[in-house]
Amino acid sequence: MSDNHDESFSVFTKVQLSGILLKKSFAPHSNKWSKRFFIVKEGFLLYYSESEKKVFDKKGYFNIHPKGVIPVGGCIIQASTELGQDHVIRIISDSFVHGSLALGTETRYDQDRWIEVLQEAARITWENSRMGESIIRDLESQGLQLNKEKQSYVVNNNQQVLIPFAEKLHEETIALRDEIDKNEELEKLNMALDEEKRRLEQMIKEFHKEHEMMKLEYEETIAAMKMVQQDKEALQSTTQSLMKSLSELEDEKKKILQSLHQTDGQNTQMAYASQNLQVHLQGIEEERQCLLEEKQEIEERFQENELRAKVLEEEKQIISQNSKQLLSSLSDLLTEQDLPEAELRLEVTARLEAERRLRVAQDSVHHLEGALQTDISPSALRTKILPDVKKLRQFFEHVAEEARLDANMPVIMKNAVYARKTLAKKARSQLLEQSRQENAKTLDSVNGMKTVVLGISLDGIPTTDTPLKRSLSIMISKKSLKPHLNRTRSTRSSNETPTTIFTHFFNNQLPSAQQETRKNTQRGQNKKQRNLDSEEHYKTRKNHYHDYRL
Repeated sequence: MSDNHDESFSVFTKVQLSGILLKKSFAPHSNKWSKRFFIVKEGFLLYYSESEKKVFDKKGYFNIHPKGVIPVGGCIIQASTELGQDHVIRIISDSFVHGSLALGTETRYDQDRWIEVLQEAARITWENSRMGESIIRDLESQGLQLNKEKQSYVVNNNQQVLIPFAEKLHEETIALRDEIDKNEELEKLNMALDEEKRRLEQMIKEFHKEHEMMKLEYEETIAAMKMVQQDKEALQSTTQSLMKSLSELEDEKKKILQSLHQTDGQNTQMAYASQNLQVHLQGIEEERQCLLEEKQEIEERFQENELRAKVLEEEKQIISQNSKQLLSSLSDLLTEQDLPEAELRLEVTARLEAERRLRVAQDSVHHLEGALQTDISPSALRTKILPDVKKLRQFFEHVAEEARLDANMPVIMKNAVYARKTLAKKARSQLLEQSRQENAKTLDSVNGMKTVVLGISLDGIPTTDTPLKRSLSIMISKKSLKPHLNRTRSTRSSNETPTTIFTHFFNNQLPSAQQETRKNTQRGQNKKQRNLDSEEHYKTRKNHYHDYRL
């Protein structure tokens, strides 16, 4: 119900038709449909909100404040269709400012019923009502005239004669007949006018339909042209994108072919590399087996070294006693010859320095033994033992340098000491001569051991019959270090230097397949040579030890 509904005043009257219809919005380009309650009352179409139907059905009167009032007199009522609505009633009139009114029904039956009622209501116009009133007034005036004439006829009936009365009656009858004929002609004319009006209305409806169809066709043509233009633009953009995609696909194809060629080459290289790695893996496995065997051999030699260490300890005690005697004799000689204290200090300093280097070398040897006994990778083993190997190499190079310098020492300085001692004390010279001979034998044996340890020949170095001025502790340390270098000696020839030995031993270049095969063959030969060298060294070491004890 409307908000302006006045409860105190309502109209209880009969209406031609009422019901719920769909009304299209009056906006120009809107396609919105809303449910409204419509009432056809004589020549007007009233519409309310949808809720007004319940009030109308319950109370029987309609609200005098509708949402809208549309005069349908003289309007053209026709059936139509809209997008989304199949049963549409279109009300067309020249007096409508915004075109036409479109109403939608649910069924075809409702559409026909509403069209029939609205067409009947469209006949009720102001002109038709005035025409009807004029016709009624004319008929009433004619009736009054007839009544007057009848009265005058009755009044004059007594005054006139029958013959004039009959003539007059005949004339009146003729006039009345003419009037009746005229009325019939007017009715026929009205019927013809109504028929012409209906024909014109039908033609107008057809014209409106054709106009609507042409308008729809025009709109559809414009929409189709727009769609064709859009399709054309879309096809152009699609063609461009396809051409671009084709060029990209062509480039991608070339890249894929190049990558396939590269992949084939890489696969060949990978296959060759895998074969090399397999061969290298076999070599590593054989090397591991060799290392395990060498580890067992080192353990056995370590046990032998422990026994030898005990023997060397005893030798050290004996040599220390001899060294004490030699030192006492040397002190006597220095006292007799008034040797400067500086020479004595230099000798002591050299001895301490030699002992320090000996300790460093012993520590390096122990580290090497511990590294060889552990199961680690070759690269980690190289990293771990490389500093100790460098220290040992420096130690042996220093020993070789001292041996060369001592061998080149002038013989006159050494013989002068013995000549003065012989002249000073002839009695003690014999005893000292015996002790020097024993010391000379000991030094010769130690020099022989040193040559075996270093794995080099000292034949080219000039020597003398006199003993070298060396510390016995250094010689003993060289002798004790001998067993730890057997494994290194087996990997080189007898005329190599220590630098080339360790460089060859720690060469980390990856061999190829052919080099690995050659290396495996050389490894077997080196192993046999190492066993032979070990046996020869053990026999030589045993002979030297026996000579030293003697």
